[in-house]
Amino acid sequence: HFDRCIKCYACRNACPQCFCPECALEEALWVEAGKVPPTYPTFHLIRAMHTAGKCVGCRECELSCPAGIPLTTLYALIREDVKEMFGYEPGADLEQQPPLVLPMEVEG
Repeated sequence: HFDRCIKCYACRNACPQCFCPECALEEALWVEAGKVPPTYPTFHLIRAMHTAGKCVGCRECELSCPAGIPLTTLYALIREDVKEMFGYEPGADLEQQPPLVLPMEVEG
């Protein structure tokens, strides 16, 4: 499915949990510019890990994807891993700090 990605960033833009001031995933270091479809699903794998402790499965990413990529399947697997490893379920306890909330720094 990921080979249908056109790197339009609709999934990122629709995500209520994506709020970094500058998105490091726009850097060529993470996702090679002009490579459509991407050779590997790097963009989606990095994004899934970046939002792992925040994603509540709202499906906005998947609903906004013009290529119809089933993104919530990947994110659900990552959420399950976070729950197993850290005992954390995004959105279940608003007082509990997410274990993987780290900014992706854009050097410049």
